[in-house]
Amino acid sequence: MNNISELIDIMDKKDKNYVSIPIIGGNEFLGSEWESKEKEWFRRQTEYDCGRYPLLIDIETSNKCNLRCKMCNIDFSNNIMEHDTFLSIMDHFSENKPFSIKFNWRGEPLLNKRLPGMIFAAKSFYGIKETQLNTNATLLTPEFADRLIKAGLDRIKISIDSINPQKYKYIRGFSLEKVLKNIDMLDELKRKNGSLFPIIHIQTVYLEDTKDDVYDYYKFWLNKGYVGYIGFCRQHGTERKISGEFPCPQLFQRLTVSWDGDITVCCMDRNLELKQGNVAIDSFSDIWKSQSKQNLIRHHISGHSSKIPLCKTCQINKEFINESNNSLMF
Repeated sequence: MNNISELIDIMDKKDKNYVSIPIIGGNEFLGSEWESKEKEWFRRQTEYDCGRYPLLIDIETSNKCNLRCKMCNIDFSNNIMEHDTFLSIMDHFSENKPFSIKFNWRGEPLLNKRLPGMIFAAKSFYGIKETQLNTNATLLTPEFADRLIKAGLDRIKISIDSINPQKYKYIRGFSLEKVLKNIDMLDELKRKNGSLFPIIHIQTVYLEDTKDDVYDYYKFWLNKGYVGYIGFCRQHGTERKISGEFPCPQLFQRLTVSWDGDITVCCMDRNLELKQGNVAIDSFSDIWKSQSKQNLIRHHISGHSSKIPLCKTCQINKEFINESNNSLMF
């Protein structure tokens, strides 16, 4: 990525699902093990190889959300993950374990007050190398932020759709000023604790309402001086002509666990159409190598993912035609 103009061009053409721009030190703080994990992440994606075990597991610590954003179509429940369910997940990890755990899926993870304890347990007792979460940061109080830092959270990805107070209020229904204060406070607490972590990612969904503000958005966070990455996510659901299919990377990289322990192979499987089991009775190792999962992979590798109802409507594993120059886009 050479400049912000290139990013705008990429997002307008919908060439990528997600673009992340590195700003200041982040990944290098995680060391050589993280670099090896990233190489393996992309190797599996290109070579269609599952390896022995998932590299990442998404754990839905909360299926609640305190916001109702304009672009969100998730049907939230009012549930958080119980401690026993979390322990059932972690008890599967012995010789085999994921490199990374992301402590959220469909809901807002900060609604689960046990979250810092879960992160601490994953890092200190189960040897998980990387812990991360996505949040809207509206509930990031000084006390909660301090607990997350001391628990060992490695990255926090904060969704901020605009730095224009009116636009942010329209999209999220919340005060931008309050959220910005929360993020500044997190950085201050990191420095007081003498910690490099969590690495702060700022990300936005690239919307028609905010696309003209991308440069100001980028410059604003760049000037903050503490942001590790600035990310831009393509909004899904737009109508485009499909040219072809390619295997979904998630089948080779990760598993997702719901608040009540159900396991699926895809973070886009919000209604658990591809449910593979439950942590109370099924192991991640068995699911990772199961016949059901292998059947999904065969459909994807052979170019027939559209035979799977969920995958047929998903835009992540599709190629599209650019009307202006007929080039392929992902």
